[in-house]
Amino acid sequence: MSTEELAEEKATLRAMAAMGCDREMAAKAVGWTISQLRQVLRDDPEFAQALLRAEGQAEFQRMRNLHSATKDDKNWRAATWWLERRAQNRYARRSRKLTTAEIQELIDELVDIVFADVTREADRERLVISLATLALSLEHDAGGLPPEALLVQEDKATRETEKSE
Repeated sequence: MSTEELAEEKATLRAMAAMGCDREMAAKAVGWTISQLRQVLRDDPEFAQALLRAEGQAEFQRMRNLHSATKDDKNWRAATWWLERRAQNRYARRSRKLTTAEIQELIDELVDIVFADVTREADRERLVISLATLALSLEHDAGGLPPEALLVQEDKATRETEKSE
């Protein structure tokens, strides 16, 4: 690649960074891999600094626009969007929690697995008790009752233990 072509591609990369494109997309646009871009950045610290500056300016411009938009009450969504991203632990949407029915189904399936795959009775009992404790805790936290299948399996385990004694 000629020096002129390289200079032109670097200018394109800087322009794309200034528009807000990420490095991977900008590299693809000029026909480079991300590895090639990294190599050019290592070989040309001045270009690396210029690209970094362009990226920072793009982000700052977007933040300035967002800040201006939030001054008008009709743009409350812009303020919400900014808060959700800036202080995620306080404002971001929370992921969906499992429903009581989903918790029950999961525990029931785990109990079935324990009874099918754990051959030592003592191990099976210990696991079922642990699952029962977990189920009761989860169900209590969710305001529901423990999974029915767990109680049935637990009764079955208790009866089997009593028979063997």
